Amino acid sequence: MHTSVASVEKALSSAESAVFLMGHDTFHGTNPEILKELMPSSVVGAEENLFAVEKGIIYLGLE
Repeated sequence: MHTSVASVEKALSSAESAVFLMGHDTFHGTNPEILKELMPSSVVGAEENLFAVEKGIIYLGLE
């Protein structure tokens, strides 16, 4: 299922997990604190080094 939203914040709001398969400039520099605030479980899969590792986030680096 594909859903379009206006912002990264809206897309992640109340999400159980998120997978970032593309390193678009939109995602680089995203503050990991925002992920913790928006996502109850904060499970993130992303290409390596897309986000800084942050305590309280389960970060799965994808190669």
